Amino acid sequence: MARPRLDHNEQREKIARAACDVILEVGLENARLAEIGTRAGVTTGAVQHYFRSKEDLLFFAKNHAYDLLMDKSRAMPEEGAGAERLFFIIHRHLPTSGERIKASRLLEAFRGRAIGNATLLRSQHKRDRIFLDMLHHEIERLKDMGLTHADLDAEKAALGLNAMLDGLGCIVMASPGAFKSVDLVAIVEDYVSGAFGVPRPVVEAAPMPKRRKGA
Repeated sequence: MARPRLDHNEQREKIARAACDVILEVGLENARLAEIGTRAGVTTGAVQHYFRSKEDLLFFAKNHAYDLLMDKSRAMPEEGAGAERLFFIIHRHLPTSGERIKASRLLEAFRGRAIGNATLLRSQHKRDRIFLDMLHHEIERLKDMGLTHADLDAEKAALGLNAMLDGLGCIVMASPGAFKSVDLVAIVEDYVSGAFGVPRPVVEAAPMPKRRKGA
């Protein structure tokens, strides 16, 4: 039975995923359309059909990786007591899983490529601004609830928190496996609690095991 054909957007995303895999293995500069096509299960001609150039493909692949990361943050609960929503976003962006470490490596590779390229810098700034605005909104919400220091500058707090998350991503990217996920979470939670005055989210205790009869 013939495989169902993917539509235009699905095929572009499939090729973008393959491009991300190739970039993580051989680096941004060494990624070749032929290898990307092979990884995606299509010909080089098919890759060129869906993307006008290698630059177009790499640009789409970077945005695809970034948007997948952002989608995890957008999945935060609509309502949350205290700082649950903010900590949800933080946990989704910390490099505490293989998938997030891969995303950090990809984004750093593309940021390096953007240096000296005004178009790429503008595009990356626009996407970075989305995450900053998300952090700013949540910190402002907590300030309105009286859960932060009264004189906290929410915009600067969001910028500082974003820088910390990016910095941890770079450190973990350079030394994979050297840091425990629980320690990374504790570092950021300590920072947010101390610098912002935000209380940690309440963690429910695990239920006590039932005692067996006669024990």
